[in-house]
Amino acid sequence: MTFCVIPFNKEKIKTKNDICTRIVNQISFICDIDANILSNLLQYAVRQKGDLNIFGYNSSSGDFWAKKIIKNNFVLHFTLNVIQNGCGKSNIRLVPLIGSDLEIKRLVFYIKNVIKLYKSGSI
Repeated sequence: MTFCVIPFNKEKIKTKNDICTRIVNQISFICDIDANILSNLLQYAVRQKGDLNIFGYNSSSGDFWAKKIIKNNFVLHFTLNVIQNGCGKSNIRLVPLIGSDLEIKRLVFYIKNVIKLYKSGSI
């Protein structure tokens, strides 16, 4: 479990007390794709997803991270880690830092759809 900040507008935040948080579970799912291939696939997918404004990779922790900001509204911020889980299998761990349930569900759906397209040979 982790704290997730509810989306907010940067202009309306005056003090730290104006920021609302909630407790959410980390999202984790297993995929039958090698971790190196999956990392490259997810890196490509994050670049192609048009609504993520800022994204990168933290080489010291091995986490991908991305943010969605619309007109000073912080809508989504997450980290994503791919862990090798045996031969040809990986575990994806998604940690939402800012976001509504809907935004997080959309992101998970997008990631699962990209994996499905890769498996079908469409990517």
